[in-house]
Amino acid sequence: MKNIGLQLLSNCANLKNKEKAFVIDSGFCHGSVGVAHIFNRVYQLTKITKFKDAASFWYKETLNFAKFNNGYAGYMAYKDNWQPDLGLIQGVAGIGLSLMSATSTLAPKWDECFLLS
Repeated sequence: MKNIGLQLLSNCANLKNKEKAFVIDSGFCHGSVGVAHIFNRVYQLTKITKFKDAASFWYKETLNFAKFNNGYAGYMAYKDNWQPDLGLIQGVAGIGLSLMSATSTLAPKWDECFLLS
């Protein structure tokens, strides 16, 4: 079962296109930073560089989303239209936590509530 899961994740790591991956914004729930965080956690567990590369790609995409003058730190969430959001699920709190986790050698604890620890 573990091999099937890794193969599935490996196939997903090959997809580096926002439109084809249906990534519209940067939020943790369904956006680029959530994808990046998952690949980063898988890399931390497996040390397979393909996952590290995929995480890096999606973190860079997350930084590219910070382009809104009226968003928090340049970020907006897409919810039928673009809206500023401070929250963990779709907003800058989740983006910030994930970006901080990407730059730390410590395993994050905050993602336990999403069953990622």
